Amino acid sequence: MVEIAATDATAASQADSLTSLLALARVATAGLGANPTNNGLKEVLHTAQIAQNRNRVVFNAALPWKSLLELLNGEGGGGDSSAESK
Repeated sequence: MVEIAATDATAASQADSLTSLLALARVATAGLGANPTNNGLKEVLHTAQIAQNRNRVVFNAALPWKSLLELLNGEGGGGDSSAESK
């Protein structure tokens, strides 16, 4: 994902803010239990990279194939699906 900012300074500020949010998300998810959904989220956060190139902020991350398939099939939401079957 790429964002084009008005100036190089704005892009630098936004990249710094996103880097801080990413670090916070990594810490917040460190204690999550091991299941496919949590593991997929941790993998995305682990592979995420934020960079600034002039007035552009670039965010890259790897989405595990299994997590993508679960999203497409409506699986792995982690919620209680018993209400759907009633």
